Amino acid sequence: MTHIVNKQLNIARVVYGMTMYLKTVDGQRHIIGEVPFPIDCFRCGICCQRYKPTVTRKEIKAIAVRLDMATDEFFSKYVQEVPVKEGFLLRRSEKGCIFLHLDEHDERSTCTIYSVRPKACRDWTASLSRRECGEGLVRLKSKGIILTPESVLCSRGDK
Repeated sequence: MTHIVNKQLNIARVVYGMTMYLKTVDGQRHIIGEVPFPIDCFRCGICCQRYKPTVTRKEIKAIAVRLDMATDEFFSKYVQEVPVKEGFLLRRSEKGCIFLHLDEHDERSTCTIYSVRPKACRDWTASLSRRECGEGLVRLKSKGIILTPESVLCSRGDK
């Protein structure tokens, strides 16, 4: 059994063999195991700052249409011409994904192409078992945004 305690969040991840649990301040245990335990996205933007999503030609066309641009113009402006297995990579700015917007007022991030974001972004599951989400929670808490265990652990389907 291994205990991983984050004193800033007042939560602990407890590992029994191969099953990982999240233990909250009120003593509840939640299995987070191998499959990410989905939570609402904190909109911290860490995943968007850290990774370069792949984008296919079909996605390039859809995003270009959404931005009211010619596909060739979009490709030259926003796509890094490094072919990868799934297509290409989106360019980055110094702050992360070129389509990431950080609201200075509430410290939350927004995807400016959310409705047509690439599959790599659509497939991302926010989870407390992901290092990025844990870092995002710590960052938001340090900015004075308090999240209760209930707000962290509820899913969109529970609301």
